[in-house]
Amino acid sequence: MSNYVQAVTAMQSFFNTGWASATPIIWGADDPSEPANGVNWVRFGIRHNDGLQSTMGSPGSNRFRHIGIITAQVFAPEGNYGVDARALASDMLELYQGKEDSGIYYYNVRADEVGNDGFGWYQINVVIEFRYDNIT
Repeated sequence: MSNYVQAVTAMQSFFNTGWASATPIIWGADDPSEPANGVNWVRFGIRHNDGLQSTMGSPGSNRFRHIGIITAQVFAPEGNYGVDARALASDMLELYQGKEDSGIYYYNVRADEVGNDGFGWYQINVVIEFRYDNIT
């Protein structure tokens, strides 16, 4: 992976391609819109948590590791005991478990059930840890 911007773009692209329009996608917390009630949807967010220099050498051969999490919040209408949300979360777990794309490794993938959120949605947060290296 070359840099931060390329990594974020690659992670968004991997999800967009793999999700294949299964539901509408809201990209990050800055997008205030959400689909109308009755439509399953996902909010996708990337957070870099840590970075470290993992090797030291001459310019052009220093490895910097970047670590973070992706949170894909799955929303389905309340009233079906979370069945639809669990099915979508299961698909997302399968999309990421043990995968690598563009030098980005996805691991420790899990589904955290939130349940009814009080706004008409049943919510499950799929959390995906990632890491990638940048050599400069």
